[in-house]
Amino acid sequence: MRHLEEGPDGCEPHPRARALSGWFSQLAACDQQMVAECVRDAAHAAVFGFLCVLDGARVIDDPACRPSPDGDQPERRYPHARVQF
Repeated sequence: MRHLEEGPDGCEPHPRARALSGWFSQLAACDQQMVAECVRDAAHAAVFGFLCVLDGARVIDDPACRPSPDGDQPERRYPHARVQF
């Protein structure tokens, strides 16, 4: 949030960072508060989800990488996937 409120760091910040900071500074105070709440909610959800994975309560799984019941390997079922077994 600091980068949105105070502007990006550095002598030549990335143009996207400058644009976001400029957009944020032009918002009304109530809209800035809503953006801050969205950022907090997204950060909380990301950290909570990561901790759930570490705890084993949530699984990171790519169904395309699972072997099929007929024994077909994923790279044959999904030739665009670059999965190495």
